[in-house]
Amino acid sequence: MRSLVLTTALACVALTAACGGDSDDGDGDATSPLDASVAAISDCLEKAGLPAVDKEAIPFGVDDPVRGVKVDLIEQQDAQGMDIWVFESQEAAAENRVAITLSKQDTPTSGVVAAVVYRWYTLPDPDAPYVAPALDCLSAD
Repeated sequence: MRSLVLTTALACVALTAACGGDSDDGDGDATSPLDASVAAISDCLEKAGLPAVDKEAIPFGVDDPVRGVKVDLIEQQDAQGMDIWVFESQEAAAENRVAITLSKQDTPTSGVVAAVVYRWYTLPDPDAPYVAPALDCLSAD
């Protein structure tokens, strides 16, 4: 009898572990905080009329978990856009800033906002209609 209870308990634990953990959408796939942050930023950018696309690449020299978002603003201004790198923490973003921006501090073309490192393709006109909304979205999570 004791072995039947133990076997049943182990089967229940194994079944529970195989289900994929907590899920906010009920499909068995857990959403990580990093994925949730990327989704919130991407949604904010899209609502602001700024086309956001996930980047598959990982920046050279970055070992921390990171997700990238690319915003191309070619229609609003030739050759303008930005790369956005979302980290799990503000500390990780600050530690990886130099690998992405080649600078230890904010510049007119790059910086750190919360757990995000961003880099404009070219120097943006501060009065351009896309600058403020894009930067506001970086802390959208």
